[in-house]
Amino acid sequence: MIERESELAELAAAFAESAAGGVRVVVLQGVVGTGKTALLEEFGGRAREAGARVLRASGAPTESSLSLGIVRQLLAGEVFDREEAAMVRGLLDHRLLADAACDGVTRSRVLDGLASVVLGLAGRGTVVIVVDDAQYLDAFSQDWLIYLLRRAGHARLLIVFGWRDDDVEMCEGNGRLLCAELYQQAYLRRLLLGPLSSGGVARLVAGRFLESGSAELGVQAHRLTGGNLLLLHGLLEDSRAAAGGDGPPAQLSTGPEFERAVQLVLARCDPVTLRVAGAVSVVGELSGFAYLDRLVGVPSDRVAVAMQVLTRTGLVEAGRMRHPVMAHVVLNAFSAADRSELSRRAVDLLRACGADSLTIAEHFVASGRLDDPSAVLNLVEGAKQALKEGHARRATELLRLAYQVDAGGRRRVEILALLLRAGWREDLRASVGHLPELTEAMLGGRLRGRDTTLPVIMLLLQGRVEDACSVLSRLAADVPPGSGPSWELEMVRMWLADVYPGIFRRVACESRTNGTPVTPPGAIGYRLLEHFQSSHHQGATAERLGQADEALWQQPLTEINLLPLILALRTMVYAERLEEAEQRCRELMQASLDLQA
Repeated sequence: MIERESELAELAAAFAESAAGGVRVVVLQGVVGTGKTALLEEFGGRAREAGARVLRASGAPTESSLSLGIVRQLLAGEVFDREEAAMVRGLLDHRLLADAACDGVTRSRVLDGLASVVLGLAGRGTVVIVVDDAQYLDAFSQDWLIYLLRRAGHARLLIVFGWRDDDVEMCEGNGRLLCAELYQQAYLRRLLLGPLSSGGVARLVAGRFLESGSAELGVQAHRLTGGNLLLLHGLLEDSRAAAGGDGPPAQLSTGPEFERAVQLVLARCDPVTLRVAGAVSVVGELSGFAYLDRLVGVPSDRVAVAMQVLTRTGLVEAGRMRHPVMAHVVLNAFSAADRSELSRRAVDLLRACGADSLTIAEHFVASGRLDDPSAVLNLVEGAKQALKEGHARRATELLRLAYQVDAGGRRRVEILALLLRAGWREDLRASVGHLPELTEAMLGGRLRGRDTTLPVIMLLLQGRVEDACSVLSRLAADVPPGSGPSWELEMVRMWLADVYPGIFRRVACESRTNGTPVTPPGAIGYRLLEHFQSSHHQGATAERLGQADEALWQQPLTEINLLPLILALRTMVYAERLEEAEQRCRELMQASLDLQA
């Protein structure tokens, strides 16, 4: 009963007031996983120990249409004498109830008879009626409870409802009459149950793992569950199992129990809220939430209500699914066809709303729409963004898929060039096999721009200097008169000038371009390459090299920046800074390994 002391005190006060002679009603309201059922059981046990007669019932979606289903549960216990029990059985006869559905006199007889039995019981002592999941009350049971309350007078009667408000559609329709009756009465207490706070979670975790370090585990547990007790208990069970049961785990782990807890939370949600959860899991990014209503196909105010429910249950935090496992379980609640349709609609909406290329590509893959005419374009554009953001592996996956889908081969060369850029950090051997095809494409004018930079570098690294020179000459010839070459290719030419000065002079003579390349501010590698080259020819001082060196080594490692880094190492060797060159080599190797992680 962590963080439920005040609710228990309120229930105890209501019990004392009803025992003194007066009807009281308490509504415990909250979403699934807030400990409502456990609290009702705890209070029911205390009331029974205090001498009260406790009548228990629990609602369910499958019983919400059963006539007097809740009342049948309440009055089925062994709290009546033989004569009263026989009277109850007679009034709950199915044929009599069928007549009561269409005959007012019979209905009145049933309502009055069952209420009289309970009020007679209250005349001999306090009666506590506990109804869990009261949002699923059937209509006849609602009528009976209202009838009972209106005729209770000063009877020693306490009614406690556990009301789950996460099933929005059921809550709005099924309990409307009862809510209207109760909320205007002075005898009503409403207790809103929320999830455990971070402090409450820490107390629970400390009680479960009686070892040092549980405070940090408590912080982790609250971050992963939002204080939802169902999720929390599942998380702790998985973590205990992962640790082998010997002391507290070093960190918390999700597993089958946590996934089952997520499934239980989802099972309590209404269909619209479940669809919203699916949309949130598919979209994943805050930028997409503005059109969740169009993705789900319901009004925006209904989506807002569903988001509130998902947030209160702990599945959603700041508009996103709290944990990837939750998103996985949510999507598995849909059929494969429904998941594909959801992703398809997400692609259309993302494109219409100007979402970024990588997001669109990810949803394109999830939708399975690879036969769409725009599939290759979306995959390639997404891969380009992934490369720009440093996600080389994801770019490679998208490009390989695009290569398979590009049946006509219209973008084959571009895809192969991008694959070379994506794969240089991990396994160049997987991409260099296409180098002859890329060389032919560059010489034929079918591959231009930045996509040519790394193929030229690979030709040089493989010692195919003549091919590289031919390509550079063709690329230079393709530049319009008076225009400057791309700064990436100019960097390759400068590198070639340092490594193969004789060959470079021939390439320079064949070039028709005299313009200066437009260099973006971030291309510091190009600027420093100029500095290193001039320093090497003019005789560099240690101070001069050191200033430029520090600026260069702060740049991220890319296929373009690799050239000035290599030249910087050669210049250090020429300047006899051998120890520093060795240290920088180690740093470069480590940076390469980090990119593969």
